[in-house]
Amino acid sequence: MAFVGASPLATGSATSITPVYSTATAGNVLICCVTSQMTTPASFTLSGSTTGWTQRQHVGATNVECEIWDKIAVGSDTMPTWNAAGGNSEWGCIVAEFSVTVTYDQGGTQTGSTSPATVTATGTDTTSSDLIVAVRMLRGGSAGLNSTSTDNVNSLGVGTGINVLGDDGSTSQTGHHHSLYVTTATTGSSADTDVATWSFTSTHAALCIGSWQAAAVTAYPLVPFVKLQAVKRAGFF
Repeated sequence: MAFVGASPLATGSATSITPVYSTATAGNVLICCVTSQMTTPASFTLSGSTTGWTQRQHVGATNVECEIWDKIAVGSDTMPTWNAAGGNSEWGCIVAEFSVTVTYDQGGTQTGSTSPATVTATGTDTTSSDLIVAVRMLRGGSAGLNSTSTDNVNSLGVGTGINVLGDDGSTSQTGHHHSLYVTTATTGSSADTDVATWSFTSTHAALCIGSWQAAAVTAYPLVPFVKLQAVKRAGFF
């Protein structure tokens, strides 16, 4: 599977957020990383979307919510609006498209307060070539920049194989979104992990990780040679 494209990182301070992405190819997978500050953390709800979105991971800490959603594209997908259950500010929402149909494999969540933090999947991947996506939401006691974020996925090494999807660290604010994907991590022998660090002085953090495997290709049984000969003698070819 390969990265196809992504929406711009949608940000805002209303009670909902809608990413802009309308070019998905039917059969590809769409993965959304969405975060927000919330007065009372709770799962986001969807409205106005092409059906088929599934929440894969979600976790809330004090005043922050972090989630991963996915769906298989139909080719004319209307991006949904993610709605907050309570008061919120400083959303971060990005939708990424990856080629070929995939199935969700494993995932996990973690909450904390300061850097570093490690998020770990709850199980081992089914295959050794999964796509891995990780996202986090940070909240501080005051506004500031998040000038540096690093990730070490499955002990590959800090920054190795990391492809950043969305990051708003260059804007001074009290909440920061960071999301990424990796296609080169060795998986299938132990649970996926992301060791995340950041420079922002945070008081709360919520992190999610998820993995996807390429859908199995249908294998058609071989027709024995003797049967082919019998069909040939019967005059079918």
